[in-house]
Amino acid sequence: MTSPFVRRRRLGAELRVLREKRGMTADELSRRLCRSRAKLSKLENAHVRPDLAEVMKILDILEITGRWCGHDERCWTPA
Repeated sequence: MTSPFVRRRRLGAELRVLREKRGMTADELSRRLCRSRAKLSKLENAHVRPDLAEVMKILDILEITGRWCGHDERCWTPA
């Protein structure tokens, strides 16, 4: 089984990829989340445990629905 740290790293990396694909800066996303830029950075760099509600809010802001299966763009569906 994959360790929690490795899963956090994967999640953070995927969230960063999604944000960048949307052309959104970390500053812009953090403002829309009403969170500090540092908090978003810690999430993307796996320095904090992800909060499910916060991850869902990020996905809503990025207009991501459906399933995400890595860097293959055919697997995710923007709203």
